Amino acid sequence: MLKDFVLEGSETIGQEEIFHYTSVESLFKIVESKSLRLCSTKFMNDWKVMLMIRDVTNETLLKSKGIPYNPERINEIKRLTEGANFESFIISFSKREDSLNQWGFYGDNTKGLSIGFDVDRLKSRLELLLLVTSIEAKNHFKLSMKSVIYDLEKQCEELSVNEYRKEKKKTIRLSETDFGLSFYANSLKSGYFSDEKEVRIVYNPNITVTGSQINI
Repeated sequence: MLKDFVLEGSETIGQEEIFHYTSVESLFKIVESKSLRLCSTKFMNDWKVMLMIRDVTNETLLKSKGIPYNPERINEIKRLTEGANFESFIISFSKREDSLNQWGFYGDNTKGLSIGFDVDRLKSRLELLLLVTSIEAKNHFKLSMKSVIYDLEKQCEELSVNEYRKEKKKTIRLSETDFGLSFYANSLKSGYFSDEKEVRIVYNPNITVTGSQINI
């Protein structure tokens, strides 16, 4: 089902619980508000993840890694992402309950907490937010929970950089749409962060800019 593709459960993630590193102060806010706050990618310390599609379509890099690619497909991805606004809102979890690096970076310099969340219960809550009345397919990809992909070769597989079909067809692949590429972009991250084993909940709003007016 579509919801199982957009929202990964414990079977896909590979464990029943994921962990959110945060400060004691943030824990109290979560408990008091009974909600989780998502952060704009513009303010994340690893903001470059939103540019990962451009890295994955770097022909020089792909050649150096011996990864096959189709130049026409590369150009198509570049065309779809040109001028696109990939700002999203994210909250991060880890498959690792006790990670020294994450205690330092996200756990208030080792003075914070690692909060465990039941994956399937979290997914069930998110499924309620996926109940939309619009028939537009892209609205079903505004909210997701997926494991982060760190391996460059697997990232290329996600974006189908080695494929491209020019003939007309009835079925359009998700990776052939601008909102689809935005959806995939949020699950791509540099291999330098692979130790984090991150799982992300992502919200992709519709953002339009007219003059000085920003509409979300």
